[in-house]
Parts: sequence; C-alpha cells; structure tokens
Amino acid sequence: MSPTSRVKLWVEQAVIGLKLCPFAKPYYDDNSIYYFGSKASDIQEAAEEVFLQIERLLATDTKYISNTLIVYENSFKKFDDFLDFIDLCNDIIDSNELKTSIQLAYFHPEFKFNHEETEQEIDVKSDFSARSPYPVIHILRTGLVQSARLSVKQGENVSLENAKTLRKLSIQTLRKVFLERGN
Repeated sequence: MSPTSRVKLWVEQAVIGLKLCPFAKPYYDDNSIYYFGSKASDIQEAAEEVFLQIERLLATDTKYISNTLIVYENSFKKFDDFLDFIDLCNDIIDSNELKTSIQLAYFHPEFKFNHEETEQEIDVKSDFSARSPYPVIHILRTGLVQSARLSVKQGENVSLENAKTLRKLSIQTLRKVFLERGN
C-alpha cells in the first residue's frame, strides 16, 4: 500500500471512524479532500511544495478541493525535524499574509504532547489524536474551520471527547489503527 493510500485509510478508520474530527466526514464523503504524496528530499523542496499546495487550494473551488493533506513519504522521520519544518511553513503563511485564509494542522507517527516526566498510559494514549502513519501537513481553509467550529454543539469539547475515545482503546489497537503502514 502506498503511503498516500495508507493515510487515506487512516483518515477513514481513525479520523472519521473514531470521530476524532467531527468536521471531516462531509468532505470525505464528497471526495473533496486532496491528497498530495510528497517526494521532497530536502526542506527547501518540501517548503516549495507546501506553498504550491496552498496556492492550488486557494485557486480551486471548495466543492472540488476543500482541504489538502500532504503526505511525507520519505521526509521528516524525526518529530523534532518535522516541528522545525512546521515553524517554517507557518512563517511562509505569515510572510505571504495568508493567515486569514489558511491554517495548518499536522500529524506525525512520533507525535508527543508535552507530558510530565512520569508519563501515564492515559497520557501516551492522548498522543494518538495527532499521530498518523506518515508525517502529514493538513492545509485547511480558515473560513471552513470557522464554520465547522460554529457547528459544534455548545459545551462539546472535541479534545475531551477524543481523549475519552482513545482511553477506551488498547495501546495495541491504537498502534494498529494510527501507525501501521501496511507494508
């Protein structure tokens, strides 16, 4: 299975199947999520790809491309390197005055929230809400994100709901759904 196909399966099984993002299903159902498999070999090439994908997204009607997932097939294996790259991408968005149009979310196989030194299993499970089989940048249209937030029921906290969902699953199940690459 190709890395991009595996990420599509992750979106289906984890993001939508576990309802970790209550906003994703309509875009998945209407096939308006664009997946781009990056072959970038260095940070400069990867940054250029991000900018080109942002341009593509903004130039395309939302009914055809609502958002874009860039799948890094061979780059950013180390989480810290990926975080540095995310900072660069946010700088690109800021310097091109795209902050009101575009937002980034990101996922990585080694994603780790800042936990205390004494990690508990429950903390480790919460990391899976931002884990994926490959490093992924999710380019979102700010307007769609704002509309989606307005549709959330008052008092509903997506992060807390995700934590509850993930707590119910074993670490083995989480690893299979979120990280297994199907090679």
